[in-house]
Amino acid sequence: MMATVKPPDVTVVVVSWNTLELTLECLRSVFDHGAADGLTCDAVLVDNASGDRTVEAVEEAFPSVRIVALDSNVGFARAANRGIVASAGRFVLFLNSDAQLPPGAVARLVAHLDASPRAGAVGAALQGADGSSQFACGRFLTPWNQFAESAGLSRLVPFGGFRRSYDLTELDAEFVDVDWCVGACLLVRRDALDEVGRFDVRFFMYSEDEDLCLRLRKAGWTVVHAPAVVVSHRGGASASRALDRMRKEARESQNAFARKHFGLLGSFAFRLLMSIARLKPRRDASLVGWGR
Repeated sequence: MMATVKPPDVTVVVVSWNTLELTLECLRSVFDHGAADGLTCDAVLVDNASGDRTVEAVEEAFPSVRIVALDSNVGFARAANRGIVASAGRFVLFLNSDAQLPPGAVARLVAHLDASPRAGAVGAALQGADGSSQFACGRFLTPWNQFAESAGLSRLVPFGGFRRSYDLTELDAEFVDVDWCVGACLLVRRDALDEVGRFDVRFFMYSEDEDLCLRLRKAGWTVVHAPAVVVSHRGGASASRALDRMRKEARESQNAFARKHFGLLGSFAFRLLMSIARLKPRRDASLVGWGR
């Protein structure tokens, strides 16, 4: 009789596009700290047709990584779905190629999901290379809160309905139930993924993580943010190579989210409000994200 092979605790899915050195650092952190956490971890790299020899470099440095090399850049959602298909872990950790795991991070995220049977996903806090905190979780998009955030009204009226982001006082716990977490470091329960399905491929890049968390919440799962688990995340490493295109993709993804979840009338209201919000100068010309 053949022995049954036990699946790994965690499969890490990394999607890359022209981030060779960062991808190597990312995978190094996975294998350095995953095993040290006492977990069985494997990894899948899905490469969106990089032109910088990412695939060859990963094959040489990490021969155990399963590589899915795509012929073209199909965006994050489609690529991540290919990673899910190739994964076997009871949990799937979506990790951006420009993120690095610190010691103990995966163990703490896994322990929380193990202890909370209805928690479908848990996301880490994100910290930039300069030590600054990054947006890591938020409220679900509505036409009004996105407009208020983008136009700066949320800073004048500190009311939840005006804000996409949470106040720090709302995240003052080891684990906090939230609407959604950013997919830069997001651990998802396999059973939850099997129930609600993979990422929606109508989102090329951006909003696919928010949409997945919304589907999890609607199915009765909770989504949790872990402020004490801090993951280094450069942010925008791929987007910075095609910033104008990524800004367009971000707008299109939000429009698609509004159409999907608010219908034609809600989508029209969203586009109208955002056309007004865009009259305000950007606070930081180097960033892609909403409200910036």
